[in-house]
Order: sequence, then C-alpha cells, then structure tokens
Amino acid sequence: MASSRFLFSYSRSLAYKGIWIAKSKSLLLELLSIVTVIDTPHEVMIAGLNSRMSDIEDSLQYNTALHHKMDFISGDKGLKNLCHCLLTCV
Repeated sequence: MASSRFLFSYSRSLAYKGIWIAKSKSLLLELLSIVTVIDTPHEVMIAGLNSRMSDIEDSLQYNTALHHKMDFISGDKGLKNLCHCLLTCV
C-alpha cells in the first residue's frame, strides 16, 4: 500500500529530475499496478500532528500505518527503527 502523499512526492521528484511527463506517467501507472493507495483520514492527521515524534512525515506515516493495521511502513530505516521501538517499548 502507498499513501497518496507518497505518490504525489514520487511524481514531483520525477518531474524535478527532468523525467519527461509521458515517462513519469508510465512509471506511476506501473507503480500503481503493484500498490494500493490508501487515505489518511482527518483524525489520523490530527493524531500524527499532535504526536511527540519530531519528524512530521514519519509521524503521519506511522499513524496511517496504525490506522490501517499495516505490518510494514516504509523503506526508511530510521522510521522502521523508531516504529519498532514505539511498538515494543510501550
């Protein structure tokens, strides 16, 4: 699963790197063939923003993952380590 924020960031980075629009669309369509886009509800955004986590993006991803009962969050090693600690050190 991927958040709509991830897909937006990914498409923006493709454009920033100078990849042509047609190629960007092709890559995004390929990505969408293997992932499911999930929403982050309003109350989850509020919880993420009120979290004590210092990295807002990590907090939003973490709270979205909890909301959707996901067992995997991201390839971000720092986020995975933080989430592991939050889930096991409580």
